[in-house]
Amino acid sequence: MQEFYTSLAVKQKLPQWEAMGLYLFFLPPYCSEMNPIELEWEHRGSGSIGRSDV
Repeated sequence: MQEFYTSLAVKQKLPQWEAMGLYLFFLPPYCSEMNPIELEWEHRGSGSIGRSDV
C-alpha cells in the first residue's frame, strides 16, 4: 500500500484494520469534471432556465 497517510496513529492502526478487512483509500481533490451533477448544471445553465437577455 502506498503511504498516503502520515499520522503516526493511523500508520500504527493500518495493519490491525487491514486484518479486519478495512482498507483506507486515497481520495483525490475534488474534480468538477468527474461529478455528474456539475455536468447537469452546466447543461441547464446554457438553456432557457434562469435570466434571459432583454
